[in-house]
Formats: sequence, structure tokens, C-alpha cells
Amino acid sequence: MLKIRKIYGFTLLEVMVTVIILGVAVLLAVPIFFNIVEANYAEEGKHKLQALLGAQKRYAIEHKDLYTSNIANLDVDILVSATFFAPYVNDNITASFIAGIGRKGSNPYTLFIKDDGTFVCASSNNNGMCTKIGMQECNEAFCGAVKQYP
Repeated sequence: MLKIRKIYGFTLLEVMVTVIILGVAVLLAVPIFFNIVEANYAEEGKHKLQALLGAQKRYAIEHKDLYTSNIANLDVDILVSATFFAPYVNDNITASFIAGIGRKGSNPYTLFIKDDGTFVCASSNNNGMCTKIGMQECNEAFCGAVKQYP
């Protein structure tokens, strides 16, 4: 009598369907993952700007309510990171922002902090990065005033 041996394994069709399903899942997950990572980078920039705002306010207390445009005059050390350019500060108390920091990379944007502690985001070449990191794009009145900054 001939014994029939059952062969275990997957057919080519089953393997292809599994690979396609996994590929679609990865295509959906990767953009979400990168937006979360970018939002964390933006939080790093926000923390640096909050430190600069506090330092500017302390400087203004000692110097007749005037801010400085020289970051070296402030009592805070902001380390340059791989993700952001060096921050800059504004010396005009009536200016639309107190400090700003620009994001390095292929999708750059600039974060600003106002005197009241609110943040504004301006994306370069309308790449939509501000929306992706959960911030509103700045309005034309504010953006027009800060075009000279990186």
C-alpha cells in the first residue's frame, strides 16, 4: 500500500497576500510615525524658546524693560543641536516675537515665541510642517514681519 504523506507549508499565493497586507500596514504607519517624531523635535525647540523667553524677561528687569539682541547677554546657555539651528533673540520689546529657532532638514520650519509665551510656526516654502507637528501656521501679518529671519 502506498502511503500518502501530507506536505505542510504555504502556497505562493498565501505568502504574496501576506506580504501585500503587511506592506499596506507599513505604508499607513510610517507617515504617522514620522509626524510623531517631528512633533517631539518641535517640543525640543519650544523648550529652548521658553528658556530664552524667561532669560529675556530677567534681562529686561535689570535693563529698564529692554530686551537684548545678543544671546550671550542672557543668563542661559542654549546648546546647539543636530535638529535646530542656533536660536536668535530680538531686542525690540514691541516686536512681534521675542526669540526664534529654525529647524534643520529637508522640511524646515521656524518656531517663534511671543512676549506672552504663545508659539507661532512658519513653515518654509509652504511645506505644511506646522500642521504636521500640531501647530497652526502663522498669519500673514506676523509672517510678513518675520520674513527676514531664517
